[in-house]
Amino acid sequence: MGSRRKMVLGDWFNSAGLCFVGLYIGLSAHGMSQLVGTAFFWPMLIFIVIMWGGMSLFYNVFERVFDRIFPGGIKPAKNPPAKERKPFVVLLSLPIGIALRAILAELGLTDTLLFFT
Repeated sequence: MGSRRKMVLGDWFNSAGLCFVGLYIGLSAHGMSQLVGTAFFWPMLIFIVIMWGGMSLFYNVFERVFDRIFPGGIKPAKNPPAKERKPFVVLLSLPIGIALRAILAELGLTDTLLFFT
């Protein structure tokens, strides 16, 4: 672990944000696991895939149009310096948030956690 860079203030904020996102991903995964046994699972799954595809298409089109209107004037160097590896805490924050929320949702604390977030 000596080759990883040290944590700075921005890394702590990034880690907290990823953990927060992980909490909501864990909540949605728990909700989808509860829908598996019901009749609403397949229609909801198809709806989610269609919405994800639409948002991905919209994002890609928006990015291409934005890049054509406002092209980047600065080109990167041909041989950029090697980036240091991210700190271990930043890498683990999203999976920890997902696991924590799934465990807490199984314990019945979903409504309590939604109230405080």
